[in-house]
Amino acid sequence: SCRGTSGAKSPLSQGWQAIGHRVGSRVHSTQPEHLVAKTKPGTYAGIDVGSRELVVCMARGRGESRTLTIPNTAEGHRTLLRALTKGNGKSRVVLEATGTYHLDLALLLSASKGIELMVANPFATRRFADAQMRRAKTDKVDAAMLLLFCQTMPFEPWTPPRAAALELRGLSRHVNDLIAHATVIKNRIAASQGTTTTSAFLREDLASELTAIEARICKVEAEALR
Repeated sequence: SCRGTSGAKSPLSQGWQAIGHRVGSRVHSTQPEHLVAKTKPGTYAGIDVGSRELVVCMARGRGESRTLTIPNTAEGHRTLLRALTKGNGKSRVVLEATGTYHLDLALLLSASKGIELMVANPFATRRFADAQMRRAKTDKVDAAMLLLFCQTMPFEPWTPPRAAALELRGLSRHVNDLIAHATVIKNRIAASQGTTTTSAFLREDLASELTAIEARICKVEAEALR
């Protein structure tokens, strides 16, 4: 049976947490060590991922770096891919796990021949930045820090999650949003019961809205368990 909004966390969320690490940071490659490329890449890049744009700091080897700002869109991702695969040799890329904003880009890069991708734990990159005495916090500074991280730190290839894990992740996020919305409505219902100024129509409408949200939560959870 569906729990609706009676619990603090959805069972779907708890199921996702068991495998969610495969999508975010600290994902370790399942490849044997001898299959990881031993040759040094020709290009290194650090990417600061935002909801709307990507700030990319890239360099050939340890040479002078250049910074690009690209929309975080499908077309922007293709533009970045062309820049990273221009010329000969491999490109090694580091970006941070940033909720959903990095995922489409990470999937594209990891599937591209000639690109090695690491999705870094933000806690690890922040400690690295602190060790470098980099206290400023801007997108360009973060991208430059990720480039240096890429050039100097041990590389851990990212393993893309399975399609089922990605779908469960999306459903989990959606049901959590619905639960948060239901909580807002419950609070409004509780507030309406504390005053005689709330009309019967409003109380009924809020109750209907809560019922509809709880039905949607059950529907999403059923889809996840299908």
